[in-house]
Amino acid sequence: MILDPREAPGRKFFHSTGAKGIKFDHKLKCKSKFLKEILVLQEMDENGNVSDPYITEGTINAQISLNECAKKPLISFVREHHKIEYILFWSDMATSDYAKVVTDYLEAENVDFVKKTDNPANIPKL
Repeated sequence: MILDPREAPGRKFFHSTGAKGIKFDHKLKCKSKFLKEILVLQEMDENGNVSDPYITEGTINAQISLNECAKKPLISFVREHHKIEYILFWSDMATSDYAKVVTDYLEAENVDFVKKTDNPANIPKL
């Protein structure tokens, strides 16, 4: 998702009848080399329940995964809509989801989750 529409790839044109009197910022538009990226995290279930999104521009580490993904939205979402004993947390293979602090917290809250060894990457069969 592009945060600033002026950063969108493509040509931009400016028309003038002469070069005199044209401001420098109309002749040259600077762009950042890499577009900003955002990450959106959200819980959803098969019944159509959806949590509030967590949006960040940074990368996710173990502490953010624990505090902003597991503790706040995940556990409260599960408690609001389901019983913990019927839940299986299936990570999207994010390394931060398998950090020791996160897995220890999930185990302490009695949330079953798919272990990293049992959650292989999406590799086509040959």
